[in-house]
Amino acid sequence: MKKYFMLIAAALTAVAFVSCNKDDEENGGGEETGPAVFETTDATTVCINEVNGGTGYKSIELYNPTDASIHLDGYVIIKNDDAENPYWTGSGSDYIAAKGYLVIRANKETSEIDGLPATVLSINKATGGLSGKKIVKLELKKGDTSYDVFDRGWTKHWDGTTELGLPDAGTNSFARQQDGKKTWKVMAQTVGATNAGAAVQGEVTVDPE
Repeated sequence: MKKYFMLIAAALTAVAFVSCNKDDEENGGGEETGPAVFETTDATTVCINEVNGGTGYKSIELYNPTDASIHLDGYVIIKNDDAENPYWTGSGSDYIAAKGYLVIRANKETSEIDGLPATVLSINKATGGLSGKKIVKLELKKGDTSYDVFDRGWTKHWDGTTELGLPDAGTNSFARQQDGKKTWKVMAQTVGATNAGAAVQGEVTVDPE
């Protein structure tokens, strides 16, 4: 009798194993394929929130997720690990209000960004442009403390126009899908305003096929 029950148990285990494998196959089980998608971490203090290197207003948007204003004296943005020549350096007059934004425009862009709220500090003092077709790594630091890193790491166009069939390369940015949150997407530009609700145009990939 004991042998009989052992045989039944073994048979049931085998059926369950086959069933699980079948479910895995039917549901696309196994290793995921396709390019790796860029994510960072949820921000607890000032962070890089949106990056635009296409045509139009080349800019970096910083966001303050806290309930207090943050002064940016001593903060720097390092581009492509060139710590000797910071891309941007904050001054005593630079600050971000609680739950607010600061827009840093590349110094090759001389026009004002239209439609920015009066509460958004917009400065035109970065040391150079942002190319839409080159590798880019941006690190926000103060002293030895690194607060945020955006590291795209490859050379195709900023907003993936060729791959995604987007209608206008100048209207999209790399952005956190929700302000200060870890998930990044290719999105319609929302310079100086919340990213929440902006149209998602595609993925920010770090290791394309």
